[in-house]
Amino acid sequence: MGRSMAMQDLNVDDLLDYLFGKRKISTNITRLYEEYKIQLIDICEQLTSFCLIVDQWTEAHTGISYCGIALQYVGEYSQLFTFIIGCFPYNAASHSAQHLREFVNKILEEYKLQLDSTKFVVTDNEPKMLPAFQKQSSCVGCADHYLNKQLQHAVQSDQIHLNKNTIEKVDCELVQNIFNQVKKVVSSVVFELPEVLINSKTLNDYNLIEKELLGGICNFLEPFQEIFNAVGEDQQPSLHRVISLRQYLMNKCEVKEEDSAAIIRLEVFLACRIKNAWHISDHHRLSTILHPKLKKIDCCIDEKEKSINVLKQEVEKHKLIDSPSCTNTLHLTQSNVQSSSPASTNN
Repeated sequence: MGRSMAMQDLNVDDLLDYLFGKRKISTNITRLYEEYKIQLIDICEQLTSFCLIVDQWTEAHTGISYCGIALQYVGEYSQLFTFIIGCFPYNAASHSAQHLREFVNKILEEYKLQLDSTKFVVTDNEPKMLPAFQKQSSCVGCADHYLNKQLQHAVQSDQIHLNKNTIEKVDCELVQNIFNQVKKVVSSVVFELPEVLINSKTLNDYNLIEKELLGGICNFLEPFQEIFNAVGEDQQPSLHRVISLRQYLMNKCEVKEEDSAAIIRLEVFLACRIKNAWHISDHHRLSTILHPKLKKIDCCIDEKEKSINVLKQEVEKHKLIDSPSCTNTLHLTQSNVQSSSPASTNN
C-alpha cells in the first residue's frame, strides 16, 4: 500500500530533475577535479622540499592492483599540508622495486615533481617498497605500520620469520585465546543483535571470555592508541616526536608486580619487538635534536649521543661544502669542464 501511494505521489518532472541533477553533479565533479588538479600542479612546481606517502595493494576480490600516492609539505608557519594525488590502477610490467619506482616517477612528472636525495618518501616496510625508494630519495618507514604489525603478531602469530634462518616464537597464547574468543563473539553480533541475545551458543562463547583479563589487556593497549593518534597527526609534522613516543611505549611495556602472567608475556614480547623492529633513522635524530623543545632528549638517553653525533656530521658536511677550498675546487672543476667541452675544442 505504501509503495503504491509513493508511486502516485511521484511527479515526472521531479524524477527528471532528480536524474538530470545527478548528471549535473557528475559533470561538475569532473570539472572541479580538473580545476583543482591544475592548482595542485601550480603548487607542486613551487615546492623545494616535500614528502610522498606511497602505498601499493591488490584488491582481493578483483585481483586489481593499485598504487596510492599522497603529497605532504610544511608551509611557512610550520603547518602541514596534505594532498591526495590519487589512487591509480597499477599497470606496470611487474611488482618489482624498479617497476614500482618507474610507475611512481611517471605520475610525479605529470605534477612537475621529481625525487632526489633531499625529498622524502614514507612507505610501509614491505620488501618491495623499501628498495624502490632507497636511491634518489630519503626513505622513512611508516611508524603506524611498524607498530601495528607488532600488535598483529602479538594477537595472531605463533612465530615470526625474521629472515631465512631465524624464527622468533611469539609467547602470547593467553592473550591470543582472549582475542579469538572476542573476535568470534563480535563477528556474530555485527548483523543481528536481537538474534544473538537469544542464541545460547553465542552467549556461551561470551561467557567463556575472562572479563578481568580482557579489561587488563584493553587498559594496557590504551597508550598504543595514543601513539597512533600522535603519529597520525595531520596538522603538524610528527617526525621529531617518534623517538620520544617510541620510548614512551617501551616504558609502558615494563613489567609490574601486579601484572598477570598473560599481560607480562605481552609486555615482554612488545617491548622486544618495538626495540628491534621500530627502527630509528638519522632523520628522526636530526629532527628531534634540532627541535627547540627536544634538544636535550631527556626521555631517551641512548639516542641522545647518537643524535649529537649525527648533528656534528651534518655540520662538518656543510662546513666542507661552504669552505673556500671546496668553492675553489668547484670553480676549477667547472672551468676544466668548460675548456674541455666540444665547443671549446672546435675553436
